[in-house]
Amino acid sequence: MQSFSFIFFLSLVLELSSAADTIVSMQSIIKGETLVSSGQRFELGFFSPGDSRNLYLGIWYKNSSRTIVWVANRENPLTDSYGVLTLAKNGNLILTDRKNQTVWSSNSSRAEVPVAQLLESGNFVVREKTNTNPENYIWQSFDFPSDTLLPGMKVGWNFKTGLNRVLTSWKNVSDPSRGESTYEFDNLGLLQLVSRKGSEKIFRSGLWNGLQFSGSVLTVNAVFKPNVVYDNDELYYMYEANDNSVVTRMTLTDSGSIQRLLLNQGSGEWNVMYTAPNDMCDVYGNCGANGICRISKRPICECLKGFVPKQPKEWEVLNWIGGCVRRIPLTCQKGEGFLKLEGVKLPDLVQYWLNKSMSLEECEAECLKNCSCTAYANSDIRNGGSGCLMWFGDLIDIREFIDEEGEEDFYIREPASELGQRTKEDLDMPLFDFVTIVRSTNNFSCTNKIGEGGFGPVYKKLPQDRPAMSSVVFMLGNEGSPLPQPKHPGFFIERSSTGADVSTRVEACHTDSAVTITMMEVYQPRTAVHLSQLCIISTLHNHSNFNTLVTSGYSMLTITSLVGMGDIVTKDSLELVFSDPKIVRASAVVCRLMDDMVSHKKKQSTSFRYDAWKDINEECLYPTFVPMPILTRVLNLARVIDVLYKDEDCYTHAGTVLKAFVISMVIDPVPL
Repeated sequence: MQSFSFIFFLSLVLELSSAADTIVSMQSIIKGETLVSSGQRFELGFFSPGDSRNLYLGIWYKNSSRTIVWVANRENPLTDSYGVLTLAKNGNLILTDRKNQTVWSSNSSRAEVPVAQLLESGNFVVREKTNTNPENYIWQSFDFPSDTLLPGMKVGWNFKTGLNRVLTSWKNVSDPSRGESTYEFDNLGLLQLVSRKGSEKIFRSGLWNGLQFSGSVLTVNAVFKPNVVYDNDELYYMYEANDNSVVTRMTLTDSGSIQRLLLNQGSGEWNVMYTAPNDMCDVYGNCGANGICRISKRPICECLKGFVPKQPKEWEVLNWIGGCVRRIPLTCQKGEGFLKLEGVKLPDLVQYWLNKSMSLEECEAECLKNCSCTAYANSDIRNGGSGCLMWFGDLIDIREFIDEEGEEDFYIREPASELGQRTKEDLDMPLFDFVTIVRSTNNFSCTNKIGEGGFGPVYKKLPQDRPAMSSVVFMLGNEGSPLPQPKHPGFFIERSSTGADVSTRVEACHTDSAVTITMMEVYQPRTAVHLSQLCIISTLHNHSNFNTLVTSGYSMLTITSLVGMGDIVTKDSLELVFSDPKIVRASAVVCRLMDDMVSHKKKQSTSFRYDAWKDINEECLYPTFVPMPILTRVLNLARVIDVLYKDEDCYTHAGTVLKAFVISMVIDPVPL
């Protein structure tokens, strides 16, 4: 008899071990017992999060320090450290406490021969024993997500059952109950995913345009493939891993941000692949109403063309939440038209109208007929574009993408006066054609040459409509004749149609057959620059010896200083330096001015250095994706160059000034 009992017990153990991912009718799991998916990726059992003593039933990654992806009884924990999960005969999963009171159940009750199985996808399902078709699952955990979206899991609606699948954050690391943050579909005729904290929108994916979400830059990638389905039965977003060996998940944090993570299977640590909001331009409505966010600009927020800040003083301190208002109100008069913005995240659907059958031309005409229409765009960009989406009132949450990340074109209504205005606001100075330059300098005659320096030969322009004035000499290295008193550098600043400075160089490289003219932004007082001020470089030889800010080597010095800083130096940090940002140019200007103008009177260069330092300070104060230690390295030489040059040549005669300065900064620093 004892032998029979032992054999029966052994057979039961072998049956359980061979079916470690499954329980059958009336079988139970208690604390300390788990189900493990067939490929050993996921495990189901009881756990206590953080420093909590409460007990929960959940699913976690088996080999990654128990990362929880699903919780059954998140709103009703087991408080006595005891729990039993049982599969009832009718297919209902029931979680009971020590007093046999039901704490949680799946509410599934139509199975004949049910089994509950933990799949390799992380989905815990109840099904008929002989039916493995996913469409026939009686119940599945994927329909009731917690804070994590796994590959194959859906966010969105099942119209047949009325089920809305929503990601909800944990309250905190020790409490998996529903927090304030949610991530779900906004179904307003056009689709977009929105994360909220309470009622406040934190981030939105942008509108689905038939190919992608207009605000998502990670739609196409090597790790996962997204999919959006919208038909009579369902509306959902899901993603599939391109390679099943790559472990990835998406998690909603308690702050309302979305994180894409990849598992480093060597260390068992999770690496963040992407975060949304990913930058300040991803933060919902960061630039206020009728503002546009450009992450490559400083400051990042601007008013749309034809708009001005509603609260100018707030904008001066980088508080953009008040947004912008029209400079000239729309009056629905003849001559109104539209300004095209390319590659943008379309505004949120606050007040809008949608017609999916209209063409873009019909949409424009419809918008012009409606005096309340403020903008329009195609609702679907596939096959050349179709559909009409019109906005009314303020335009909220627009951002511009760079490097062709966004494909949306957007048309903003403007009064006739704004569409035709392109004079003083677009150019700080008018540009000259080559014929005018040749005539004004007497074909680059040597009699017009007034000196030579760091930028090569400097010519004076002979104006036709005013008294002759000498060109201003800037950064001279080897003066060949007595110099006029410097007032303004002889360079122009061109502005783009958006009002942003276009940084280019002024060069006129004169050869026997051609002359090339470009423009360069330099730091100068924002005062009127006379048309007579012009700097010309006349030969290809001089052009090759062009001693500009580029040759100061500041970018190379910065890159060299980043060596040894460790993981803080990312690809984005290096690309920032190589892209010649304002902080690098400004720092180079400071060094060049101290180097090339040290023999001039201090007042001649003070204003230029003030402008450069203003740009440096702005770069360090504005929100940026580059860590502050990187920016500090960029400006380090600019911080000490003044000490190296004032009073004496401190390169070769360190004296007491430089020595005391180094001691104060390095040996006995003053805390900031």
